[in-house]
This record gives sequence, structure tokens and C-alpha cells, in this order.
Amino acid sequence: EENIDVVERTLDEIGIRDKKKVLVFNKIDKIEPAELSELKKMYPDALYVSAERGIGIRKVKDRLEILIEEDYVDFRYKIPFNQYKAVSHLHDVAVIEQEQYDPDDVTISGRMSREDQRKFEALLSELNGTLED
Repeated sequence: EENIDVVERTLDEIGIRDKKKVLVFNKIDKIEPAELSELKKMYPDALYVSAERGIGIRKVKDRLEILIEEDYVDFRYKIPFNQYKAVSHLHDVAVIEQEQYDPDDVTISGRMSREDQRKFEALLSELNGTLED
């Protein structure tokens, strides 16, 4: 619990306490089953792993994938060719699923994080791009 408190204080100090997080207990192969059972009662949402023995690693990956996916949004933009810098930016920060080129513009769709979408839309506003409904 002291380690958890130190981590929480550190997260406070650097201003990210409210960010998504996953509590992971490592080295579960080094404690008695009764102790592990008590930990699971105290921290039911935590994950329990043994990195050395590979126990629980898949669960950590799955949980992280879920947390990441929760933050992703679908997008679809119609961008004039004279603002192709925006398309290039999307290729840097997003998962592109489709691009359709027309004579004057490109319609591009895919997925990206909400934060990247916010930044992209600010860039798009600077470039006077248009959003497709």
C-alpha cells in the first residue's frame, strides 16, 4: 500500500492523477495463495501477474487495448488538395481506413485518438479545411 500511495502522490505531482490507469500486481508467484486471495478482495479491479512466468500478461494487454480503444473515435474528412498538409498529418497520427480522391479534394476516413482529433481539427481550422457531415 505504501508503493501505491507513492505512485498516487507522484501522479498528483505531475498532474495526471485523473488519467486512466491500471493497477497491476507483479510477482504473484512469490506470495502465498491466501495472501493473493486477500489482495484480490482488497483490489478487485487490479490485475495480477508474474512477468517472470508469463502469468496474467495477456490480461494486461487486453485491458490496455480496451483503455486505448475507448479513447479512439471514427472520423471522415473532405479535404481540398490545396490543404494536403492535413492529409499528411492524418497519415502520421491516425489509422486510415479509406481514401477517395476526387478532382479537387480527398475524402479520408479512419480512427484516431480524441486528443489527436482535437489537434487535427485545430490544424484543419487553420488551413480552412471542411468537415464532411
